[in-house]
Amino acid sequence: IIGCMKCGTSTAWYEITRPLSRILQNLRISLRYEITERVKAVTYGQVFGGEFWFTKKEKHFFDRDETYKKKMGWYVKHFPACPKGGAQPDARGQVAIDATQGYVKTPSSPGRILESYGEAARKIAFVFFVRNPTDRSWSHYFHKKKCCLGEKTFEQWVDEQLEACAACRLARPDAPLWPDCDPKTDDNANALVTGLYVQQLRHWLRYF
Repeated sequence: IIGCMKCGTSTAWYEITRPLSRILQNLRISLRYEITERVKAVTYGQVFGGEFWFTKKEKHFFDRDETYKKKMGWYVKHFPACPKGGAQPDARGQVAIDATQGYVKTPSSPGRILESYGEAARKIAFVFFVRNPTDRSWSHYFHKKKCCLGEKTFEQWVDEQLEACAACRLARPDAPLWPDCDPKTDDNANALVTGLYVQQLRHWLRYF
């Protein structure tokens, strides 16, 4: 699951990793995964000592320089080892899931995934959840208000982001809002730019 933030990725991850979930069965039908017809279990792997609890859901390997520098060996150790010789064609196997919602909005992520997995990257199933951008921003606002916005209203918060986007376009009129005008912080233009799904997916489709 590569995104998008505040579009239901946590709910989907929770339901997908629950054993014998009725909602999982519905997801299997609605998402039309060929692979899920052969899945015995879905695992998020393990969390190492010192890692945040949300690492169960979000590994943040391909979108953060500090974790990507740890190399692929560090990343795959979070998940169960594949069977020797690979899975049998008619066997129901175990599938590992990484639900890092920041992947889709990080320009380096698809290239890093392709580089790390090589030809095997073509076998990865990517899921991208979208939501009405206004509703998504509203949810993002309350997500940030829990910790960081104080008495700032939604209108004030959005106005600040619009001003930041306008300033970026004024300084760089030919630059697209995503990714060029994304400051990579949640208190500036990020919440609005995060909702630019078309630009993000268009970038990913250059790789996959």
